[in-house]
Amino acid sequence: MTNDNYFFDIKDFFDLLKEFTSYNLTELYMALTNPFNEIYGIIIPSDKDSIGDTIRRKKKLLDLRVRENALSEEMLDKLAQVICTDILRTAPQKELLIEKLLFAVHSDTVIFTTNDFELLSTHKNDPAYILANIFAKIIATSDKTQKLIHPKGFDPFENFSSELFDKKPLLTNIGNTLTELSRSMYDSIINGENYVPELRNELLSNGHEYEVFKDFAFNKNYVMTIENNDTFPLVDEFEEDDNLLIIGEGGVGKTTLLVSYMKLFFTSNNTSLKSLPLFVKLSKCSGGSDPEHCILNEIKRQLEVLVKGTSQYSSKDILDELSRDTNDFPQYTLLLDGFNEITTNDNGTLRSNISKEINRLLEMKNLRIILVSRSTDFSDLDLESFKSLHATGINENEIREYLSALYPEEKVSLIMADNNLTEYLKIPLFLVMFSYSTNESIPKTRGAILYNFYNSRESFYNEKNRQSVKMENRKMLIINALLDFILPDLGFYMEQHQKFHLDENLLEDIIQDSLTHAQKYVRLRTDLFSTYNRRPNNLKQTLSDLSTNIHDLTILISDYLGIFCYDAENNYYFVHQYIRDYFSSYHCLREIYYISNTLESNESTVGTLISDFGEELWNSEIISLCAEIADYSKDFAGKVFLQEAISCFSFEHESHFEDSNLLSNILNIAIKWGKNDLSSFNLSNLDLTQCHLSNVNFYNISNNQTTDFINTCIGQDTFALDEHFMSVDTWSISDDEKYIISFAFCEFKIWNIANQKCLQTREVWVPNQSHISEIKLCKNGTLALLTFANDDEQIIHISTFDLANYGEISYDIELDDSELYYFYYDDAKDRLIAITNSGHILTYKINKPKPEKIYPSLSSDFLDRLQKDFISRKKVKKELGYPLKRIHLLCDNKLLYLESDVLPPYFHGLDNTVMKGPDYHPSVVSNFEDVNCIPASKNEYDNTRHINLFIYDMNNQQLTPLQLEKYPDEKTSLALNADITEDILSNYVTVSKTKDRIVLQNMCDIYVYDINAKDFVFKKIAPLPSGRNLYVKFCHKNNNYLTLYDGSIYIHYDLKEKKILHKTAVGSPFFKKVIPTALYRITERLDKPKGSLVITNIYTELENSLVLSSLDTLFKMFVDNKNTVIYALYHNGSILKMDGKNLRFLSCYNYCNGRHVSAAYFDEQAQKLCIASGPNHSYLYSSDNIITVIDFKNNEYYSSIQKYPTIERMLLTSDEKNIIANSDDLVYLIDTQTLLQKDVIQPKEKSYYKPIDIFEFDDYICISYPQYETYTSFETGGILACYQIKDNDSFKYAKEVLLPIYKLTDESPRLLVKLTRNSSMSYIMSIANTEENIVYSFRDTPDGEFEHEIIRPMTYWNYVYLDEGKISDGDYLSCRDNDLILHNISRVGHNCIARKNQITMYEIQGNTGISFDLIEEQGTEYIAAYSESLHMVYVYNRVNRKIYTCETNGKREFRTEPLFPNILTFNCKFEYASGATSYIPKYLQYEIREQYLNYYQS
Repeated sequence: MTNDNYFFDIKDFFDLLKEFTSYNLTELYMALTNPFNEIYGIIIPSDKDSIGDTIRRKKKLLDLRVRENALSEEMLDKLAQVICTDILRTAPQKELLIEKLLFAVHSDTVIFTTNDFELLSTHKNDPAYILANIFAKIIATSDKTQKLIHPKGFDPFENFSSELFDKKPLLTNIGNTLTELSRSMYDSIINGENYVPELRNELLSNGHEYEVFKDFAFNKNYVMTIENNDTFPLVDEFEEDDNLLIIGEGGVGKTTLLVSYMKLFFTSNNTSLKSLPLFVKLSKCSGGSDPEHCILNEIKRQLEVLVKGTSQYSSKDILDELSRDTNDFPQYTLLLDGFNEITTNDNGTLRSNISKEINRLLEMKNLRIILVSRSTDFSDLDLESFKSLHATGINENEIREYLSALYPEEKVSLIMADNNLTEYLKIPLFLVMFSYSTNESIPKTRGAILYNFYNSRESFYNEKNRQSVKMENRKMLIINALLDFILPDLGFYMEQHQKFHLDENLLEDIIQDSLTHAQKYVRLRTDLFSTYNRRPNNLKQTLSDLSTNIHDLTILISDYLGIFCYDAENNYYFVHQYIRDYFSSYHCLREIYYISNTLESNESTVGTLISDFGEELWNSEIISLCAEIADYSKDFAGKVFLQEAISCFSFEHESHFEDSNLLSNILNIAIKWGKNDLSSFNLSNLDLTQCHLSNVNFYNISNNQTTDFINTCIGQDTFALDEHFMSVDTWSISDDEKYIISFAFCEFKIWNIANQKCLQTREVWVPNQSHISEIKLCKNGTLALLTFANDDEQIIHISTFDLANYGEISYDIELDDSELYYFYYDDAKDRLIAITNSGHILTYKINKPKPEKIYPSLSSDFLDRLQKDFISRKKVKKELGYPLKRIHLLCDNKLLYLESDVLPPYFHGLDNTVMKGPDYHPSVVSNFEDVNCIPASKNEYDNTRHINLFIYDMNNQQLTPLQLEKYPDEKTSLALNADITEDILSNYVTVSKTKDRIVLQNMCDIYVYDINAKDFVFKKIAPLPSGRNLYVKFCHKNNNYLTLYDGSIYIHYDLKEKKILHKTAVGSPFFKKVIPTALYRITERLDKPKGSLVITNIYTELENSLVLSSLDTLFKMFVDNKNTVIYALYHNGSILKMDGKNLRFLSCYNYCNGRHVSAAYFDEQAQKLCIASGPNHSYLYSSDNIITVIDFKNNEYYSSIQKYPTIERMLLTSDEKNIIANSDDLVYLIDTQTLLQKDVIQPKEKSYYKPIDIFEFDDYICISYPQYETYTSFETGGILACYQIKDNDSFKYAKEVLLPIYKLTDESPRLLVKLTRNSSMSYIMSIANTEENIVYSFRDTPDGEFEHEIIRPMTYWNYVYLDEGKISDGDYLSCRDNDLILHNISRVGHNCIARKNQITMYEIQGNTGISFDLIEEQGTEYIAAYSESLHMVYVYNRVNRKIYTCETNGKREFRTEPLFPNILTFNCKFEYASGATSYIPKYLQYEIREQYLNYYQS
């Protein structure tokens, strides 16, 4: 059909009826076809698939006899009767329905005639007659329309106007109509009948303003930063005329703000709101046939639904009204809700279209926009036209005021005293739910609040049921069953599949499956399901009632319970992601509960359950919610519930849990519930080989409890360190793009990209005189391929590690072969393939060492190119880091061979000739010695590289070059716009996952070669869409979808349609390499050690860090001289406590699980250790630092609720009341008890740089800074800012002291020097008698002159800028030979250790010193601590992880075994344990400790 042909078919008819009635398509179809069954006795298929195929005209519409008699008088009367009694009674807008039907008949050029239209028009007051006749005519002519199709984007009512029927025009103009619409919108939101809690009080969020600016350096459209931390009520912004973008986390009250605008406009006396609100939920907007007006079409849809008789206004009418220049405040405010909820399943097309529509609406003079969203990709929005605000929730005063209206003051005070709880209640969603708590036990976490509201016996729903006199018992049980079974199952499905919405069909399928699975609970008569234990409406009957009409249940959970909502395309989703995750967590606990209560009696059912329930590891959010629910709920009662669940996995039941991660999930819940402490649990008789228990505490020194591992099977991964202990050698992405595999020293690790968790660690054998060359992960993450090379980078050994079955297997190479060129996994034939330097093509069955020769040897021309290395591979690996030749396996027994084996200015022609550029005038090279070089990074050929591409057919031994279509006979190599830093063989050429398509990027054009084309010519598809040089990679299984990327831009591109599917600006230009996947961008940092990765979700722009190795696990050692104890603090937060005299192990405990220590301070007098830690893998730079205080005297510890930027140094004040913490250029005053910020110094106001040091002196808090101003009268190396703490709650300025520059000369007295790390600021004291003094100038007012002086003798400690004419190496200055440098472990004013040179040390006590020699292994050992009372230093060895003692007489007395801060099983019993028990250090095992009490003495 052409656009001029209009026909109104069966699908259009049913879609219209569905829009105007409450029936779904299945119900409408059965109702309208039932008369044919009654009259003609035909069988009408009732299954959903058959009905759907019929409506979509894939099947014939009824049989021939029916079609021929459809217009009979008997049939029309029967149809009209059914329509009148069954269908029209649910259509409140019959008039509009009939008008649209008549419009369709009038417009139709295929089915209906002019006579039909005139006849039906005379029956406008008889809707049943019109519907019956139209339906009958569609049936009668269905043969005619069976093979016709609508044009793309066809909308039968695109040009509909009710004026066609001479309808009486509205008495109001469009402004009045929009006013009526606005009021109707407000009424529908406020007065909608549902079963959700009543909004008793507006909880309006506060917030602060974002500063938005374009960032051209990072190629992002916009960057947002916080302009000011001061918050204000966001509702205050309503009275201004700015367009507002309000961003905030879920539940913070963004939608409530929009509703509040409407409430203020319609119900208050507030005259300052002059702009009429129009509310649009963006998730309900759909592209349809008019993708440029998604928002406008939603407004028109609401006009038709909410306001009768408004269809006379066209889109243009509305746009004209919004564009009208009023020379005043805009008359309309468009309230746009949920920008982040716009689907991205269409690769972002709809979101992009809506963004562009918003940009156009922003230009309209009579319209203001308020847009709310979670943080998401706003790249297509014109953010500069918005005032951007960050919604932060409500403050403590508002929480107290809200709660005081509900509870007595004593309970309010109890609630507000809990800092953790108060933080949650700042989110209005949680405060509203919390306010319905009737239990004496106060829910204190998110999980507890949600559980108490939805599923506890005192839940909001149960309480409302009990209070309602109208509520029937049957109805109450149905609601409970929805909350107990269906919603948890929906939440689990959506969370596990990472879905945020479900279409109607899938939703109903999941509900049906849920009701089927819930039958197993019928026989379970426990307290959890006591609500259903009363006849006649017990659980069995309730589930039966629910099964009768699945569609009604979707209405219940959305329109009645308000837990689900749906959009214009009938996609259903939870109203909040937190609620989705909560119900998913409840599902997990409910199923664990079932296993615990039925394992003994009904094991077959359990086995079926485990197969799909325990398959995947649950994410950290679900684990946390489960732990929070278990901590609060009486039914999932914490320790008892979790221990019973763990015991279900004992060896007697192990057959039911094969290949399951369920035990790991339950243990992770227990770990979270126990705050990383499992010392009260019994883990005996379990198979822990698939569990990860690294950094978990199993011994609690406070109560002396330990975990038992008796008769337990330990795996190699059970206690493995997450990161590699040694530096990473290489890493790569798995073929399915789900995992990272990394290799270091003699082990490899597998990491989950999505959650950055280490899944497996395996030790491998490394052949003598070789190193890892490459490691790959294939076969859905189950097969690791390893190649090892000699010093000349020749591959001499290949092996695989079968992670599912056999372990490590090495493969034989033919006797006449000395090296390999290629080794990979052929997924099409499930085998391995290798190519040797003799030209043999070998294939192997997996785990079979002997090769099979399948293909003939390589052709001589191919082998010649492979064997010839113009530049030594060793030089290439060292200086470039990437190979100059690559081979890819293709389909049909073909190979793709790539080479760029000479570098600029040389290139290697297709005819095997080597030439020297430039390209336009090349010359042949005969002396290949000149070619064996790697040019400097900057030269005249910087931007030109050359590449050759060949297809090799293994069947006929033919090597054929690939050419560009415009140069089919070219003999020289292909020139690319790239420099020598780029791996062009990987970045400019890519092979599809189906191995049948090759893409080349050349000079900003995309070329494609399909293997089946057989012409060996690349066809140009399109120019790069960005107009800049981008890399290419196939990330999707669809070989039409190509990924284009560089360091800061990411595009998914459709080669077939030649259009962008998704585009985002992510990352930065500072990278070593970038690896794209379909979902993530993985970047290796340029400024960090190898294996320091940033993983970015390209759709949400959420960034996570992953560090593959941890080179120095010891952070710091502290000495308790009084108790002769040492504490070794590791980067992972573990503290190992040892006897200072003999290093006997006393205890171990991790205080910062999942975090990374950034700073620590030990106060020996107070016996307290303060630790600052950030998220693991954060490179120590994060805005998510927390502070932990450990009280060793009382064996207690606690952590902060407040998060801080990365803390670099800390100080506990002498009165123990405050902690001083420094982050970048900020200095915080923090309460020691609450760990909340009291005050902060922001030196930016004084143009200070970052602090160098912080210390306490004479009741002053002293902060040193480098020189920041030039003073004409003074020569200064820095400044010392001194503060006092006023009233224990704020900093008070005291004075500023200019730090003098002390220049070392030959005449300077002999000095004792204590350095400040990474600075020339130093503490100095003269060892010799001298009359020389240090003069300090200071001022005691911020703006005063430095007119005061302090004079201190050189024989005292002084703080100065030490100018010794040389550069510091970070730890030690190279002072004069007669000076002594205090070791960095030493404390000024105490006995200390000083270094004379690399061997000679001094122990200085007062005015005397004793020299001793200490030989440290350079680069591997260093002094970590010094005990003044024992006259002993402690040396740590980075490689063997041992600690040594050395008395100041130079004698080494004691040493530890290698220390593993990630294994915390001190004093645990391992009797009869099996498996990898050798990985448990002996010093931790109870049995060995008891047997060898003096194990640590040398």
